[in-house]
Amino acid sequence: MGHLVQRRLQSWDVYRGSNGANQVFSFVRTGNTNSGTVDIKAVLNWLRTNGWMGDVTLGDVQFGYEITSSSGGMDFVTNSFSVSSS
Repeated sequence: MGHLVQRRLQSWDVYRGSNGANQVFSFVRTGNTNSGTVDIKAVLNWLRTNGWMGDVTLGDVQFGYEITSSSGGMDFVTNSFSVSSS
């Protein structure tokens, strides 16, 4: 991701960098969880308040795993995923 800046946002480590073409923000949980909810608007507001992003329109939401190493192998399972707006 290039030069990284790390900050703490509740139970997430937040990284900012570039993939060469776009600015990228990565949110990495600081602990394990079996379930959870993310308030995407609150995250976008946090990015804007901290000067990392201006006013934008959200067009897509992506979810996935980016596994860089796991000694001994690990299982990553998602039983359900949904997005809603209000």
